[in-house]
Amino acid sequence: MKSNQQNDKILKCAHPEHQEVIQVIVLDPTLIKNQRLFCKTCLENFETNHKTIGFKKVMGMTEENYKKKRQFREIIYNQKFKELEELKQKFIKLKSYINRNLDEIIENTEIWMKDLTNYKLQEFNFHNEIDWIIQYNQQIEIEQLAQEVNPINYNHIKKLNQKLEQFSSFKEYSNCKNILNNLQPKKIKQQRQIIIQEVTKRDQVKYKDQHKNRDRQKSQQKDDKLNTLTRKY
Repeated sequence: MKSNQQNDKILKCAHPEHQEVIQVIVLDPTLIKNQRLFCKTCLENFETNHKTIGFKKVMGMTEENYKKKRQFREIIYNQKFKELEELKQKFIKLKSYINRNLDEIIENTEIWMKDLTNYKLQEFNFHNEIDWIIQYNQQIEIEQLAQEVNPINYNHIKKLNQKLEQFSSFKEYSNCKNILNNLQPKKIKQQRQIIIQEVTKRDQVKYKDQHKNRDRQKSQQKDDKLNTLTRKY
């Protein structure tokens, strides 16, 4: 009842100058909002072929409709919200699964890096060096040393490939896959060429640095001589 009284005061017809209580609602689909509302003054010259309903009756109908819609919305809400809660839990489990697998991938990669570091920093072992002399007749070739690391790479590549396949639809998958493929042991000839290129590159950088240092020293010596002569005179 209180709601009806409030609407009586708020709802007005399309004529601002009327300011009267609404009497009738016209169910004309061509009219919009307050154009459908008619007060006592509006009804004086009112004609229509569309159905009309008294304001109080319409208020009862709209409130009843609203109650029914709320009930149906609540039913739909409860059903969908429950499904969404279940979906959310699935996503949480999926996130946990993905994070756990990514953590394992990162951990395996770090172990691989440690294994490579240990390979690089092998300490001198007299008996191992004797074995080398016996096996290779004191010849040290890049291929022989490169093949030492192959078992390490094979083992870790196999592990990471298995885990990485789970993320084959992810954007970063192809990038990670390319890196893993590049880490695969190369053919001996190809591997030798790659290492030689790297050694050559390092030698060139070293030569440039030495050349710069010599130029810098010469320049410093000239400056020192000039300073000595200047002090004399």
